[in-house]
Amino acid sequence: MNTIRILLSLFVLFSLSTAIAEESSQSTLWQKVREGQTGYTAVTSAPNMLIDNRGQNWRQLRSATIATYGAWLLSGLLLAFAILLFTRGRIRLEKPRTGKKITRWHESERLLHWYTAILFIIMALTGLLLLYGKAIFLPYVDKAQFAFYLKYCMIIHNYAATFFLFGFIILVFVWLVHSFPRSEDKQWFMKLGGLFSHEPMQAGFFSAGQKIWYWIIFWVGSTVVGSGLYMNLLIFGQTTSGLQLASILHAGFSIIWIAAALIHIYAHTLGREGSLESMTTGKVDETWAKQHHSLWS
Repeated sequence: MNTIRILLSLFVLFSLSTAIAEESSQSTLWQKVREGQTGYTAVTSAPNMLIDNRGQNWRQLRSATIATYGAWLLSGLLLAFAILLFTRGRIRLEKPRTGKKITRWHESERLLHWYTAILFIIMALTGLLLLYGKAIFLPYVDKAQFAFYLKYCMIIHNYAATFFLFGFIILVFVWLVHSFPRSEDKQWFMKLGGLFSHEPMQAGFFSAGQKIWYWIIFWVGSTVVGSGLYMNLLIFGQTTSGLQLASILHAGFSIIWIAAALIHIYAHTLGREGSLESMTTGKVDETWAKQHHSLWS
């Protein structure tokens, strides 16, 4: 009887060790396959690749990494604005207004600004909805409704982008002349644009902050526009890998551009008294000009 028990125990132990070894072997095999281990396959698009992980890696990078860090960045900025507004308040004019108005922007320049700004906001909102829509809406609507939502979000986004492209090109060329670095920009950076000081800023027509915004539009914007064109104009012999890379660049740099735009919007609305007037009326008070752009006024 004891002999039978011993034999049964050995059989069970042998079976368990065999199963564990087989599972470990299969786990190692699949790990190697997922890492790109080659082998025979009849698929011609990815010869000898048993499992093509590029799609999953792209989805993870775009929908998890970029989306997560992007959400932290944008929400962190909004929180920073609230704290800054509560603790510092608006940058007020240090002296009373004189009533003398100085023309800062002509009508055509303001039209260009608002044309691109409105289209940018439409693209930013639809782009964020496309990036975060699954997490926000899919738990509450069925898949058919979600597909309908995605379809029209993409249509609005692409149509807005088409019209935005013309304004973007004109804006980049028109404002280039004001955007080159100058010696007084160092003082502006040292004093953070007068955020915590009460001194007039040594700035020409564009302050150092506006120049940074321009170059973000130029470099980051060009990357976003270029990657968007690459994904939509399928005339360049695009590959799947190329489209995935363009999608990653488009999402990542769009988040950076939106973050910079939020800073720009805050600075010229809630952040600083009198700034918004320059783009609504085209004129600024003499006091504002001397305080923020003393070399121009």
